[in-house]
Amino acid sequence: MSVTFFDLQNKNNPVNGTIFANDDNLIASLREMQSREPFFCEIIGNENKLTIGIGPHKSCAQYSALSGDPPYLMAIGDNSDREDGELSFLIDDIATPVPCRYALSSNELWTVIDSFVKTEEPNSELYWEEI
Repeated sequence: MSVTFFDLQNKNNPVNGTIFANDDNLIASLREMQSREPFFCEIIGNENKLTIGIGPHKSCAQYSALSGDPPYLMAIGDNSDREDGELSFLIDDIATPVPCRYALSSNELWTVIDSFVKTEEPNSELYWEEI
């Protein structure tokens, strides 16, 4: 299956609109972007999408239908339930807060992306909370 990448912070990102046929190339591109100020991007499949907050240390992922219909699911990482506060990711230069309970490690994020690219479904190894 293939997915399309869209950077919600930097519309001039040369990777914007790129179609990725495998998760390895997509993850390699995202790793290069991980050193930027935390930002949101979308990975679009045939019927569903992942909205991802990418940061140098913590990230987040929301799974939803392209139609905009619920449910909207947020991944919860292994250590997220013990964290208070908020993470912040940019969309069009506007900081968007995300509760730390949805914080994912880089490895958890790569696992979520890997599953989505292969199945277009939420990764079954993580807990997903409806928001």
